[in-house]
This record gives sequence, C-alpha cells and structure tokens, in this order.
Amino acid sequence: MDMFWPWKKRSKRTIHPDAPAFWQSYEALTLELPAADTAIAEVPFVVLDTETSGLEVERSHILSIGAIRVKNWTIAVADRLECHLDTGTVDVADSAAVHEILPQQQTNNPRAAEVLPRLIDFIGNSTIVGHHINFDRAMLDKALKEINGGYPLQNYVLDTMTLARRVFAAGPHHIPKPWSLDELSSALHVPVYQRHTAGGDAFITALVFLKLLARLEKRGVKTLGDLRRSKSKW
Repeated sequence: MDMFWPWKKRSKRTIHPDAPAFWQSYEALTLELPAADTAIAEVPFVVLDTETSGLEVERSHILSIGAIRVKNWTIAVADRLECHLDTGTVDVADSAAVHEILPQQQTNNPRAAEVLPRLIDFIGNSTIVGHHINFDRAMLDKALKEINGGYPLQNYVLDTMTLARRVFAAGPHHIPKPWSLDELSSALHVPVYQRHTAGGDAFITALVFLKLLARLEKRGVKTLGDLRRSKSKW
C-alpha cells in the first residue's frame, strides 16, 4: 500500500464551490503538489501530532494539535503551531494520565471551527509527516467534516513508522511490530522530552524524521518520489 495514500477512498483534487473560503483556498494550493522528482531538500514538510481523548476515531475528540515545519534538512523551530481545543463536555478522565490535559484546561480554549482553519493555512500543500500518522489524519478529517462540508485532507502523507521499517529492514533494530515513538527515538538516539504533548511529540517526530532521512539518503533516496516507494530495495 502506498504510504502517501493510506485511505481506501480519496476525493478528486478540485475546488468545491460549496466549501468555506478557507477550504477553497487550501484546495487551490493542493491542486499542485510537489512533483516526484523534487529533491528532498526542496520539499516542504509539516510534522504533525494530535493529542486525543481516546484511540478510537469515532468516539474520540482532538484535545490539542502540534505542527512544525521542516525544509532543507532543517527544523524551523520558530515556525510552529500548537493549540488546545475547547471540546466542551468531552470526558478526558481516562486519557488525562497520558496527555495530562485536565478537564479544567479544556475550557476557554478556541473551538475547532477557529483552530482548524489556522492549521489548514499552516499546512498548505506541504507533505504531512507523523508517527502512525493514519490515526492523526483520520481524527483531523473527522473534525474537518463539521466545518468544511465533509472534504478530507488532500496532502501527501509520510509515516515515520513506515520509513523506519525501510531503514531497519534487517539487523539488530529490525522492526517486527509497530514501534512507539519512544522506542524509535531510542533506536535513533533522539532525546525525548515534553512527551505526550502535541508540540513536544511533533518536535520529537521531526528529529526522528530527519535522522531517518539522513540514513535513507545514504542508500540513494534523493527525491520525493524515492520516499514515496512503499517497499525498500535494500
């Protein structure tokens, strides 16, 4: 399966006249995505993480979002977005031990209708990167349906777990099962801090991503098209 398009269905890239203005602007940008022969250094990436009230997409809600830009082998530390969402009466008691977002911290935050257009503007036509990104993207698509007319994200996506499988296809760090971000960070000697915060996890994932890119480049991965391959030749 192509790691860029993990969904069974995807909408045709077009501009929907019935969509809100912010979404039409986004669709205009994503009509043209980076070509396969674009050098990795020239590809705009946005590393993304969400903290949620649970792990079941249909029953869970986004509590916070973290995103940070990566381009030209550099993490743009100053160019990042992090925000907490007001989810109203959503019960976070069961998940608070992980993300430490307490019920009282949910109030007086912006609602999804305010936050998500900012996130979409931040992402633009960048390639989205995340660890087990399928879940984050599914959560975002679910939240977006309530404000954009029901249209899914159109960006290319890259999963650091899939890239790690390519890097550690054999040897002492062979990956027989999905690794957590902690396990992958340890294997790549990436320091872990502010774990289970959206901003912290996005930054950690960005560091992991660059480490994986560096190893893949040594094996001949030079372009976006090279990254798109779902199977390794080594």
